This record gives sequence, structure tokens and C-alpha cells, in this order.
Amino acid sequence: MPLSRLEQRRDARVRRQGRALFAAKRNALAPLLLTLAACTPQAEPPPVPAPATLRTIGPGRVIGTSAENGAHVWREIPYAAPTAGPNRWRAPRPARPWEGVREAVAFGDRCAQLTNAYDEDEGLAPGRVVGSEDCHAEELRGFALPAGQRAATRHSVAKRHVAPFRSSGSRVLAT
Repeated sequence: MPLSRLEQRRDARVRRQGRALFAAKRNALAPLLLTLAACTPQAEPPPVPAPATLRTIGPGRVIGTSAENGAHVWREIPYAAPTAGPNRWRAPRPARPWEGVREAVAFGDRCAQLTNAYDEDEGLAPGRVVGSEDCHAEELRGFALPAGQRAATRHSVAKRHVAPFRSSGSRVLAT
């Protein structure tokens, strides 16, 4: 059924008012949306190796990164061989040696475990199994020494308090 001229004019007026209202809302929301976009946390850049952290340990050479507070950090340094295959259900074996310099700047997999409410910050629902059984790695932190100063001997380090922390399935030792 065709609309009368009066109804057509009313519909045109409502459409104009609707477009004007939409434009006003859009113009009012644009600065808010831009502000929110600018305030969202940005992804952290990947850690980069720091030449001052190059060390030689039992299985080979390793390079870490520097933390914001100046501490040297080595992540995902294996302390035992993987437990898969023939090593399953056996006592841990020593870590396998590696060739070249191993970059120890990023976290590895956490140990296999059930998630809980604290993992929701990472977007993981409680009750899921996450991680890997190959998590025989540790994170080490140490303070940078001034140029020319030698590291303390093993005897003096043993007298200092060492506090173990668990982070992402790795063991963290901090002095």
C-alpha cells in the first residue's frame, strides 16, 4: 500500500534525524575510541641477547639478556636431558652439550599442569592441561659486575642467601 505524501515527508524527516544523530554519536565517540586505542598496552619487544652476558657453562656457551634493572638474565638453560623416549620413567640424565652459543633470552614451555583461576590473565580457562613434559630448564639472574671486578668464589656465594622462585615452569634462582 503506497504511503501518502505526509507519511513520505515524515519518513524522510526521521531518516535525516537518524543520520544526524548517528553522525553526532560518531563524532562524540571518535576521540574516546582514539584515546582507548592509545592507552591499550603494547606488546613488549622480544628480548635481545646482551654481549656482556656471554658465559661458558658445562654443556656449552650461553648468552642471555639484560633486565631493566641491569641484572643479567639467562632463560631456558637446560639442567637435564629431555624425559621423552628412552629417558621416560628414569632418573634425570645430564643435559646434552650443544655446539656454538645458545641464546637463553626467551621463556620456554611451562611444565605440564592444570590451569587455575590465576591463569585467566593469560587467557587460559581453568581446568585445562597446558605445558610440556620437557621443562628441565631454569632461569638464572645475576647482577652485572663493574668492569674489571671478578665474580665471587664459590665459597663466598654459598654463604649468601639464595631464594628459589618458580616462573613459567622454570626454576628461578635470585640472590
